[in-house]
Amino acid sequence: MKKIFCYTSALILFLSACNKPEAILFNDRSTAGKADRTGWTATASSEELVGEGATNGRTTALFDGNYNTFWHSQWMGASPAYPHWIIVDMKTAVKAISIDLTARQNNSNGMTKFTLEGSTDATTWTNLKKGGGNFVFDPANKAPQGYAVLSGNAIRYLRVMMTEGKTTSTHLAEIEVYTAK
Repeated sequence: MKKIFCYTSALILFLSACNKPEAILFNDRSTAGKADRTGWTATASSEELVGEGATNGRTTALFDGNYNTFWHSQWMGASPAYPHWIIVDMKTAVKAISIDLTARQNNSNGMTKFTLEGSTDATTWTNLKKGGGNFVFDPANKAPQGYAVLSGNAIRYLRVMMTEGKTTSTHLAEIEVYTAK
């Protein structure tokens, strides 16, 4: 009887965790692989091309494999308000299962809420969160933050739509996409 109670309790806990759309129950990525970012390009609602130096502020920093470089929304000369967005062209369609976003390493005033959207044509977008809505991001966490996404359809374009933050501008160090092996 005691074993049945333990197994039943474990099953209830497991099933309740499965109902949380942001939950990544098993952070073992042995069945997933990073998508090859060679040739990826990105456009953004704005970039800081002057105030962050020669390499920072630009969307190209999102794919350079260096957590110390970063994209930044414009703040010099103008300071556009939220929402800020980045559209990544992965050049080929992939079945994404998880997206990693890494915060800027030397500034914790970035976005706090965002959506992930996928598209095959960069015109029609689908929210990739189970049940829709925003994901939560911690700009003080400097490690890659993983977000499980709906993986039913292949997408070529990924849009990160940043909807709220600690200040009017925002930034990110890296974007990585995981696909099933």
